[in-house]
Amino acid sequence: MKDIMERSKIVRDKFDISSPQKMPLLYSGNGQMGGCVDMYGLMNTPFNHKGLWDTANTAIHHHEHWHRGRYGLDYFLPVARFLWEEEPPAPLEYSQVHDLYNSSVKTKMTWHSVELSIESFYSLAHMDTYATVISYRGDMGKIPGIMLSAETDYIAPYKQMINGNSEILNIMRDSASLKLSAGTACTGVFLRSISKSGDFEFKARNKSILLNFSGCEGEHMILFSCGSFDRLDSIASETRAVDDIGKYREEAFRLWHERLGTSYISFEDDNIQKLWCRSLYYVLCSYTNKPISPSAPTGWTGNGWGFNFPQDVSFIHPALLRLGYFDIAKAIAEFYRSFIPEMK
Repeated sequence: MKDIMERSKIVRDKFDISSPQKMPLLYSGNGQMGGCVDMYGLMNTPFNHKGLWDTANTAIHHHEHWHRGRYGLDYFLPVARFLWEEEPPAPLEYSQVHDLYNSSVKTKMTWHSVELSIESFYSLAHMDTYATVISYRGDMGKIPGIMLSAETDYIAPYKQMINGNSEILNIMRDSASLKLSAGTACTGVFLRSISKSGDFEFKARNKSILLNFSGCEGEHMILFSCGSFDRLDSIASETRAVDDIGKYREEAFRLWHERLGTSYISFEDDNIQKLWCRSLYYVLCSYTNKPISPSAPTGWTGNGWGFNFPQDVSFIHPALLRLGYFDIAKAIAEFYRSFIPEMK
């Protein structure tokens, strides 16, 4: 399976932002949460409910962060974004690799005095957590800072203006907690940093949180965990238990390999192979074997149609069954059976 999936790896070695089509966003998730990153490995595009090609969304989405709004529909909403304080100049050296076998995106950038690497991935062992490993060498003060910004004010589908609020409940050097409200959604966010080398601390910046790096060299893992606000304490407790960057990454990659399985179809044509591998990958990023609300047909990207209906998932079910992911197909059916009285 490794050799097959690596044929579909997305590799970029040129930085070109002249048009969004040149560098499409990269999507990943664990079935319960997910989102897209941009050419920097961050999420610099504000939420736009239309999710068109030139305004495609970069934000973390989670199955418990939704709003019951117009027409009685349940709308998945964006939670937060990691972004630059100010966009830096184009890097002098650049590479970005979306590794579908490990389900990770790694972006390396070099400016005159700084080498920066941003690696992001989700874990099947920590379903409420998004991990970002940031490594650097040089003077980080020479480039803009990286911030976490909650998404609170935007237009949702059917012209609904969402005016929410983000409250920093607690902030320490290596952790922070927030309460995020948007429409009928009330979500807790917990941040944790684990440092292998160098110095790091979270700093409040208005209602956002600045990731403050110092020292000439460092490696830090930032864990972003979220879920329904009434689960914040348990989410924080689970996230605090993580204490090693290497072990966390190794476990996440190993579990993703197990999720992929060992069965595949091999094509001589590389383009057809990429289509098959990426289709499998995007489905597994978007659906889980837990009986929770399925993602929208566009996964956790926040683009296009932002709702889930049984008839939408009916197009995915046959693929899951034929691929052997019976546990995911069963979980989706169990959720709708518990959610829709007429199905009982």
